[in-house]
Amino acid sequence: KQEEDRIILSEMRTLKDKMKEKNVSNAKMKELCIRMIYVEMLGHDAAFGYINAINLSCMKNLVHKRVGYLACCLCLNKDHQLMLLLISTIQKDLSSDNFLEVSMALTVVCRLISSETIPVIMPLV
Repeated sequence: KQEEDRIILSEMRTLKDKMKEKNVSNAKMKELCIRMIYVEMLGHDAAFGYINAINLSCMKNLVHKRVGYLACCLCLNKDHQLMLLLISTIQKDLSSDNFLEVSMALTVVCRLISSETIPVIMPLV
């Protein structure tokens, strides 16, 4: 267990440093968000990367968007303060002509929308 914690803490430091770098490509950020999900799954707090997951969910590339939404669903809760930033992306995707963007947004709505944000999302559903 101590060996695992040491490895995870080292990975967290690496992730923090790489996520703070300027001009990180979207593909690299996608990889970093997936690694952040693993850190969270192992019980460690990776809150430093939540904003990057939200930014990734705003991308036009569907794979990047999906990874961003996945990280948000797994890491955020309904009452998290960053949910306000995600709401606008969800609204935009629910209004999209692309059914894949709509289905991704609906998946996030099912998992993360609270009773306070239902009136904002409901007209688009």
